Amino acid sequence: MRRTTVWITICLCLFSLFLSGSRTRATSPPYSMAYIYFAARGQYTQAVDQAGKALNEVSPDFFALSTDGNLQMTDKTDPAFISEMHARGIQVCPFLSNHWDQNLGSRALQNRWNLADQVARAVFTYNLDGIHVDIENMTLEDRGTYAEFVQLLRDRMPDKTIAVAVAANPKGTSAGWHGSYDYTLLSRAADYLLVMAYDEFAQGEYQGPTASIGFVEASIRYAVAQAPAEKIVLGIPFYGRYWNTALSYGGYGASLGQIEQIVSQYGGNAWMNESTGSPVADVAIGSWQTLPSIYGRVLQPGHYRFYYENAESIRRKLALVGQYGLKGAGVWSLGQESPGLWDAYREKLNPFAGAAGISGNWATPYIQTMLSYGWMKGTPQGFEPDRAMTRAETATLLVRALGLDNDTPSAPSFDDTRSHWADRYIRIARGYGIVYGRSETCFAPDEPVLRKELVVLADRCQGGLGKGYDIQYVFRDVDTGEEWSFYPIIRLSNYRVVQGDSEGYFHPLRPITRAETAAVMARIAPYLYKAEEIRNGMNRVTADGET
Repeated sequence: MRRTTVWITICLCLFSLFLSGSRTRATSPPYSMAYIYFAARGQYTQAVDQAGKALNEVSPDFFALSTDGNLQMTDKTDPAFISEMHARGIQVCPFLSNHWDQNLGSRALQNRWNLADQVARAVFTYNLDGIHVDIENMTLEDRGTYAEFVQLLRDRMPDKTIAVAVAANPKGTSAGWHGSYDYTLLSRAADYLLVMAYDEFAQGEYQGPTASIGFVEASIRYAVAQAPAEKIVLGIPFYGRYWNTALSYGGYGASLGQIEQIVSQYGGNAWMNESTGSPVADVAIGSWQTLPSIYGRVLQPGHYRFYYENAESIRRKLALVGQYGLKGAGVWSLGQESPGLWDAYREKLNPFAGAAGISGNWATPYIQTMLSYGWMKGTPQGFEPDRAMTRAETATLLVRALGLDNDTPSAPSFDDTRSHWADRYIRIARGYGIVYGRSETCFAPDEPVLRKELVVLADRCQGGLGKGYDIQYVFRDVDTGEEWSFYPIIRLSNYRVVQGDSEGYFHPLRPITRAETAAVMARIAPYLYKAEEIRNGMNRVTADGET
């Protein structure tokens, strides 16, 4: 053992400065928009109310195309709704769609100069905030004229929002309707592109998820390779699809609310498919039962499989917004959600929603950092900075911090976590050797984490500080013989990640508070392993303690 000199402090400062820029994350809530299509006029405000202040923009169906490609205002156009949204600070940018009609879309693009003039006049006349262009099912030959149309809109409305819905393109193909979207050119004129990351399996196709997590992430990767991430909005479906398992066709659409109601009413069996990150439900409808109807289509007796979304699958998709630094997320469409879904949506897209109770707290900057990263969440009671951190919360925090949220759990559940809210996170962390149980069958998810335990866990997840140590100072209450925690405490105190009190005590056996946890994780954030390094086992070390 040796004592270090002043030079190590200088090196540590330089090292911290060098690594502190290795992670860049947004510190303000991402942009949030929603289409409105299925609601009747007069119900739009009620639909927005359900979102509970989660929206920056709504895109209602006020615009339509005539058969000759000119603009028509629909009978849903409502000046009172526009005024009400503006009073709430919400932008109104109606969408303009050809509804998959290729001939109509072609006539609109051929008429692009007149159409752009007509749109601009309508936007200014009705005091709208912009337009959302949604012309689909075009071809590679339309690629240039499509981009030119968007540029014409920008020229006529330089201070208005111009958004474009683009096809998800996980395979990077230029064939078919995917070829009509030049992400790069479109993004130059548009404020943002909404990637329609849904309909992975659609009507008339073989059954499968509407938007598996792999499909969504591949679509994002293509998008950010073609356009700036800050101009990409992730499209999320508030609907699912269903197939009669006895038929070779299907894939009809249903709102999430309709699906959950049918699953509940008919005693369906629902589960989360971990490989796709989306829920699936099997429902048997008997001939003696009242037959349900979805959008006017009666479901005849038989066995049905539903692919849809729920709060957990939405959370996983929204996690990608922060992971890839996207502008935000948008949903198709408002009013199709199931009860409670907006709670999960707000929680993920507005990280500061759970910040109540931190004003004046010594750890406020650290807590705000954790909330902005999405690593820690508030509770209905606020952030609760002085409450002890639980083992379940800690496992969840570490999985999020390492970017492993969307990984498929490889480890089994502990006996006491099978029905716990954090079971999935605990299984992921266990599979990667990040956490261990009290025994092979017991994790004790709701027990508090001790200060020394959090240090060991944090140290296990970092590679940037190395695994060496210098004995500069030994806390008066840290057991030098307890090697599993002694060396991590010394190492992290060397780098000022953890600290003791003014009298030289570390209090290793005291439960660590949520505020203290936020401080430790904010300080160690630049030095954490990357997700790929964890997947390659770089964090695996001998575990000598119950962590």
